[in-house]
Parts: sequence; C-alpha cells; structure tokens
Amino acid sequence: MTLQLKLNHLHLYLALLSLLAFCSIISRSSTEFDFNPGVGCIEHERRALLQIKAAFTDPAGHLSSWTGQDCCTNWAGVTCSNKTGNVEELDLRSYYSYTPATVLTGDLSSSIADLKHLTHLNLAYIDFQNKAIPDFIGSMERLTYLDMSCSLFGGVIPPQFGNLRNLVELRLDYYYCTAAYHILELSWLSGLSSLQHLLITNVNLSLTSEQWLRSVNMLANLKSLKITGCELAYLPQTLPFVNLTSLTYLDLSYNKFNSLVPTWLSNVSSLEDIYLTGSWLIGRIPSLAFKNMCSLQTIMLTFNLLEGGLVELIDTLVDCSNSSIQQLFVSYNQLHDYIPDSLGRLRSLLFIDLSSNNLFGSIPTSIGNLAKLRTFVLMGNLMNGTIPESLGQLKVLEGLWITDNQLHGVIRDVHLSGLVNLQSLYLSSSNKSLVVDISEDWSPPFNLMTLHISDCQLGPSFPAWIATQTNLEYLFLKNTALSGKVPDWIWKLSMQLKSFDLSENQLQGNLPSMLTLSDPNGNMYYNRFKGMLPRLSNLIKFSLKNNQLTGVISTDLLGQLPNLTALDLSGNMLSGYIPRKWDAMHYLEYVDFSRNNLLGEVPEALCQLPSLRWLQLSNNDLYGEPCNCVTTFPLLQSIDLGENGFSGNVPKWSGDNLEEI
Repeated sequence: MTLQLKLNHLHLYLALLSLLAFCSIISRSSTEFDFNPGVGCIEHERRALLQIKAAFTDPAGHLSSWTGQDCCTNWAGVTCSNKTGNVEELDLRSYYSYTPATVLTGDLSSSIADLKHLTHLNLAYIDFQNKAIPDFIGSMERLTYLDMSCSLFGGVIPPQFGNLRNLVELRLDYYYCTAAYHILELSWLSGLSSLQHLLITNVNLSLTSEQWLRSVNMLANLKSLKITGCELAYLPQTLPFVNLTSLTYLDLSYNKFNSLVPTWLSNVSSLEDIYLTGSWLIGRIPSLAFKNMCSLQTIMLTFNLLEGGLVELIDTLVDCSNSSIQQLFVSYNQLHDYIPDSLGRLRSLLFIDLSSNNLFGSIPTSIGNLAKLRTFVLMGNLMNGTIPESLGQLKVLEGLWITDNQLHGVIRDVHLSGLVNLQSLYLSSSNKSLVVDISEDWSPPFNLMTLHISDCQLGPSFPAWIATQTNLEYLFLKNTALSGKVPDWIWKLSMQLKSFDLSENQLQGNLPSMLTLSDPNGNMYYNRFKGMLPRLSNLIKFSLKNNQLTGVISTDLLGQLPNLTALDLSGNMLSGYIPRKWDAMHYLEYVDFSRNNLLGEVPEALCQLPSLRWLQLSNNDLYGEPCNCVTTFPLLQSIDLGENGFSGNVPKWSGDNLEEI
C-alpha cells in the first residue's frame, strides 16, 4: 500500500472519530453537557439556587455559604449526586430555632422547580408570611421527602400535592408554632401511593369531617401515621375495609373524637405502637380492638374517659402466646376494674401505668412473674388489700410506684429484698394506712437514685438503711411520722442531693451551721427544728416554715443564693432586721418572713425585686413607710404587711397582676 493511500485511510479514520464524538456530544442531555466534574455543580441549577436565595431575607446568614461556583461541595443544605452532579437534596430549614431574628423570610422562588432531580426538600421553620402554598411544588414529582413543618404558609394545601406519587415521607409538624392555614380536605392524600410516613400536628383538620380517614385508608404502603392535636372529631368504630396493612405506628392523640376505641384496629395486625392519649375516648375498652395483635409493643390510652375493660384488654393480650407488649399506659381514666392475675403472663412488660383510675381489689401476686418490669405505677386508685411478698421476686424491677391509694398493711424487708436492680422507690397511701416496717440492721440489695415516701407510717425513728444509698439524688420523706433528732449522716448526704424534703414530720434538734444541696430544692417545713438559721448555699427553693428557729437573720443570708426563686422562713421566732442586700436576687419570686419577731424598716431593695410575685411580711414588729419607693409592681400578685407598726400614707401601688394588698 502506498504512503498516500495510508494517509488517506488515516484521514478518513480521524474524520470518523470526530463525527462520532460530535454525535455523542449533541446526543447528551443539557444537564450532562453543563456538568463540569472539576467544579461539581451544574450551571443552570446553580443559577436556580441563587434565585431561590435572592427571594429570601436571611438575617442569620443561613445561606451565606452560597457563593462561588461549587454549589455541590460548599453550599450549606445542598447535596448533589456523585454520578451526575444534579442537586438531589435541598435543606433550607432554619435549624428548628423559630425566632424572627434567625429564620429565613420571604417567598419560595419558582426556580426550585428547575431542580428536576430533587428528591429531598426541607422548608421547615421558614416564614413565608402567610403566602399561599405554591402550586408548582406539586410538579416536583421526584420528591420522596417533603418537610413543611412550621413553614408559615397561608391558605390551603393545593390539590396538586396529589401528584407527588413518589413521596415517601410528608411532615407538617406545627407543634412549636401556629399553623397559618387550615386543611379543608385530604382527598389529595390518596394520590400519594408511595407514602410510608405521614406526620401532621397542630393543624386544624376539623373541616375534613368524615373524609380524613377514608383518604388515609387508601395509603396501602403507610407504615407510620401521626395526626395529633388537629381537632379531629370523627373516629368510626368500624370500616368497610382496612387497607392499612403495613402500618406499624399509629398516633391520633389530642383530638376530640368523643367515641369508643375503634374495633377496626384489630385488622391492622402489623401495629407495634398505638398512641391515643387525650382524645376523648369513652366507654369500655373493647377487647376486639386488640385481638390477634401479637406484634404490639406499646398501648397508650392515658387522659381519656374510659370506664372499663382493663381485664378484657389484658386477657386479650395474653391470648397471644408470644405477646410482645412492653408498655401499657391507661392512667388518668375512670376505669372501674381490678387487676387480673393474667397480668403476670405478659412476660415482656417493662412499664405499666394504671394510676389515677377507680381500680379496686389487691395487687395480684402474679406480678412476681414479670421479670423484665421496670416501672409499675398505681397512683391515685382505690386499691385495698395488702402488698404481696412475691413483690420481692421482681429482680429486674428498676422502679416501684405504689402511691396515692388505699392499700393498707405493712411493707417489710422481705418485700424489697429481691429487687436487686431497683433505682426508684415511691410509696404513699391515704391516711397513713400503709406502714413501712424495715428492721434497723437491714442492708438493701439495691442502691437507689430516688426515694419518695409520703403519707405513710415510716417513723418514729429515722431509717438507718437510707445511709447505704450512696447514689441517692432525690430524697422525699414527707408526712411519714418521723420524730426525734435527724442523724448527722443525713446532712452529709444532703450535699449530693438535687431535691430534699423532710417536711410535715416531728423532727427535732439543731440544723447544721451550713446547709448545701448540689442543685437545690429543700423543704423542712412543719417540724420542730430549733436553734439558729443555718447559712444557706446553692439553693433555688427553700422552706423552713413553721419550725422553732430563733436568733438573728444573718446579714449575708443571701450571699450564696444567686439563683434563689423562693424563700419561706415564716412561722418561726427569728429576730433582728430583714437583710438589706437584695440587689443580686434577679430570680426571686416568693418571699415569706411572716409570723416572726423581725423589726426595723422594709429594705427598699426588697420591694424592687424584678421578679417578685409574693411578699409576706405580716405579724412582725416592722415600722416605717413600707415599699414607698415603688409605684408599680410589674409581676406582684400578693403583698401582706398586716399586723406590724407601719405609719404614714398608704402607698399608691399599681400592677396588672396585683390581686391582694
């Protein structure tokens, strides 16, 4: 072959390569053509983002990083595909901090519809100033996630939302703000065939009437449904068919159903968690509603008007041989029931709260079988009978609450000796019908964080076993018939306590010279403590009301109490002058020095406390013209200066909250 022929073939080959390259270029989409791997941002999408930014006022600078060419790497809230460079996620939320000085304000630019590959869009906590929700959101059919929580749009949700067929999660959470729009109807929901998670809170749905549940029932792929605080007033007992076969989580709390617990729930056998708190449910709990629901882990029916059905509910749950129920809450109803022995067969139970009902009978001994139980609450019932010794079998129990009921009898060491994991112990009864009789040399197998015993017969002597509780943070021994001198170790223990209450007993002796709590609320009122008032440190609320304290109040009483909000020293025999240094007490709301032997004038700084709501100085030997330095009390509700020796003119006080002078 001649050289010329070879050259001709080479030219033809190169021309063919050029033609193929050109065809490849013109066949590429404009998106691919714009993508520059070195820059990591498609130019027309970058321009769309800048138009979105320009439509907002951004006082906190959330979008300040939106500068330069690389929108995929350095722009906050923008996420691009690693393969194509298209913007796939856009997070414009104001970081859950809804204050006018920090949120984005303005319009949603229609340029957002130019982000054709967008799958995730977060518009939460943006102030759209009650402008209508734009229709073009419905054209963004690739969206799988949309969050418009607290976005402060106005008007109604446009029906075009039903075009979002790929949407998997929709969030309209207005719990922390007030929705500016009402949802008049939910028929558009039925078009969201891929929806798995729906969250609507504090949006007025009262006008959706009976239609809301029909629309939701069309969502066959729905896994979690939360519609709470939405003024719903319709919850039918039955449905012609139930399409929610994938639902695992249901929360319809804080609505106004005024109806029975629906029986159609039993057709949703996939349910794991049911929350129906505060929804005006009435009547008996129907056993049919929970039949064959062996996957259930949580049932929450608190704060309703339910009158019965507890026995049937527990027996129905027991019918599942592999019942997985872990949490059962039916407190604050009107249940007139007893606790059945079958409760002990729900071996997976961790928490059960039956408080504030009209339960009767005794606690079944079968609860000793609930080896996983952590908390058992029976507050506010009419239970009677004795405490079974089998209580001590609950070796995995972490919290025991037997409070505010009519149980009677005696709790002894044997009731508590097996509770090796106990962290919280709450005991109370009506009229001290419950006696706590623990031997002096008993050594508990547990180390509590909380000990709360009230309205029980615990005394007269101070329980020695409490000294072994080195992890104690909360100690309440209120109205427990304790008397005699408080042991010295209790004051050492008090230094690690976050809350401390020995009130309404007959305790005697002198208080320590310094009283310190680690983070403090302390109450020791209605006792017989004598001697000098101790120096106080690091307290927030403190009461020594109605004791027998004497001596002069120290001038530096308030020196180590910068966060004090309430101080009650009334009903003692304290003398001397009221301390004059109140200037640093910015949080003090409640001061009661009444019924003592204090003398002198009322310090002006006391009357000028910025947070003062309650000032009681009656029944002392005070004189002068009290609180004459102020004209307006901004927060004060009650001031009592009676039974003193004041003179002069009656002050002309005023205040929007002032109720008693």
